[in-house]
This record gives sequence, structure tokens and C-alpha cells, in this order.
Amino acid sequence: MNKHQRVVWIDHHEARIFGVDDALFEEAKVLAPSRHLARHPGPATREHEHPEEMHRFLREVATTLDSAGQVLIVGPSTAKLELLRHLGKEARTTEAKVVGIETV
Repeated sequence: MNKHQRVVWIDHHEARIFGVDDALFEEAKVLAPSRHLARHPGPATREHEHPEEMHRFLREVATTLDSAGQVLIVGPSTAKLELLRHLGKEARTTEAKVVGIETV
């Protein structure tokens, strides 16, 4: 995906990356890791991701955004903020391309 502008719609289940320019529209999808039931003391139905799996998911999304000129991050949950924090720690060049973050 070599589009100059990208829109990332992200939640804790998937990220959809849209490449936008005057003539073309492209889409890529990155799936989040499967949720696991906690096997530790606590509520029986408590779900969580393993940190290394979420890190892999965010790293894969960041890699997809490497060649973008501008990035807009949108989504309904806190995953968009987690992506922004990940970019700040692991992909500062891509973080500098973020032009906005919106809840949708």
C-alpha cells in the first residue's frame, strides 16, 4: 500500500488501514490477537490479551503505516490511544506523520 494519506480505524479486534488519494482507494486489515480467558484468580469471565500479542499487533499496524505521508487514527475505543503510545515508543518517524486522532 503506497498511498500518501492513510486512515487507520482500530479497535481491540482489528485495524483497518485505508490508503486514500485522488484516483485510488485501498484497504488492508490487521487482526488483533485472540482474546484469552484469564486463568488466574479473579472473575471467571475476565478477558485479557497477553502483552506480547498486543505488542505484535500494534507493531504490525505501525509497519503498515511506515510509507504513509500523513496518518489519521480513528476508532471507538482506547486502542487508538494505545497505537499512538506505541508509535511514540517504537516508531517515532511514523508518530510524526499522525495528523489527528478521533473517536468514531
